[in-house]
Amino acid sequence: PGTGTRVDIGYAEHNAAGFYVSPRYGETALNDGLTWGVDAFGSIQAALDAAARALQELRGALPEGGYSVGVDSGTYVERLVVPSHVRVIGSGADVTAIDANNLGSVVTLDAVTDAEVSGFTLRNASAAGAGVEVRNSASGITIARNIIRNNASDAVRLSGSSSGVVVFNTIVNNAGSGVYITEAGTWVEVKNSILDGN
Repeated sequence: PGTGTRVDIGYAEHNAAGFYVSPRYGETALNDGLTWGVDAFGSIQAALDAAARALQELRGALPEGGYSVGVDSGTYVERLVVPSHVRVIGSGADVTAIDANNLGSVVTLDAVTDAEVSGFTLRNASAAGAGVEVRNSASGITIARNIIRNNASDAVRLSGSSSGVVVFNTIVNNAGSGVYITEAGTWVEVKNSILDGN
């Protein structure tokens, strides 16, 4: 997706997207020709759960690159738990936001592998959470092209021997660290990002 107002379906299809999210989608809506509850969803977590179920049904026969969840522009007030082998891709950080409403972490990657979060503004994590929390030996994690701001704690937190890459992000005005790692075996590569006011 670019920075337009809708998910670029061609981009998403090229990147193995099978699930799409828009605030315009609904049970009786046109849904861009997609099927409500199958590949069209109104919440990001519902689409992530569908992707996880689809991958489980494949019993290890993963599609190349896993699945992508393409997210239309808008503000989504929810907290995400991203499964293994899934990329969640917003329409651009300037037009697609996820707001945790001060109820915990905005995005959690817990003991997963090969997952990505890109193209969002991630905001309003609680003091006990983080903008993005990576834990319990999660690996192959990519956090790219996001604006991570106004969280009451760390913007990105890795722990428990987790690893990942934080690239092309703007990480500003968070109450905790911009990127915080803890516990033995935990590492992160941070590059081409702006960190300020954390």
